[in-house]
Amino acid sequence: MYLDVLQAYQLTSRIAGIALIISSLEEISLHKHFAAGGVYDLSRIDAALRRHGDDSRRRTITLERPGFHIAWPVLRLAPACALVLGPNTFAQMAICWVLVALTTVAVQERHRLGGEDGSDQLLAIMSIAFAISLVLGFCEGALVAGMLFVGAQSVLSYVTAGFAKLHCPVWRHGAAVYGVLATRSHGMRSVARIVERSPALGYVLCWATISFESAFVLAPILPLHLLVILLVVAAGFHATVAVVMGLNGFFWAFVSTYPAVIFLNETVRSYL
Repeated sequence: MYLDVLQAYQLTSRIAGIALIISSLEEISLHKHFAAGGVYDLSRIDAALRRHGDDSRRRTITLERPGFHIAWPVLRLAPACALVLGPNTFAQMAICWVLVALTTVAVQERHRLGGEDGSDQLLAIMSIAFAISLVLGFCEGALVAGMLFVGAQSVLSYVTAGFAKLHCPVWRHGAAVYGVLATRSHGMRSVARIVERSPALGYVLCWATISFESAFVLAPILPLHLLVILLVVAAGFHATVAVVMGLNGFFWAFVSTYPAVIFLNETVRSYL
């Protein structure tokens, strides 16, 4: 195998550490929006939920205290930096991922009220899976299972996204990319104009996205050189999204799973 289980954990952890640092810094930069009058002012959200009778979400509000919204990402920075810069022995990674899992769950609990994206969800799943598998690291089967789980989760994320787009008429007809690029929150007006002037380009971009995401259904069984090509295409997609849409965390979060995808592929093909 090109990657043994230790190498897979080390490489995945280093790249994921970068994603965690970016995510934590972005969370910290939003602290003013949690102050009184901000977009995420909990008293405002509480009032809105009271009007809609959503008691389940209101219970989440009661767990929050002023300043807690910034404490969790600050605490997460230390283990994230250790994953990037440390020797990444099994013991060190176990401690770091347990700390990352605890702080990430706390951050995600707050995001039940809004502001969560796919990269946040992926990092939360990875942190919990790695925390469990590394704590049980005395059992090699647990280590292998944790890495296979993250690889399978990454493949599932792409396949689900691709099939969902395939089912959507806006994507099939080639209008979705322009629609995204034209938004104020995640768009870029100059690029949107180019796509608007060339409907054929929008059609090609939509189907290229559908095709490469859906192709991940074959990732566990592809020959390694074809899998690497697919991963390079996916990384290029995420890099473009980071530049055009400003979703910086997506690139590092998803690329961090690629060693796990390769490990999954090599494991599956060893039985074929």
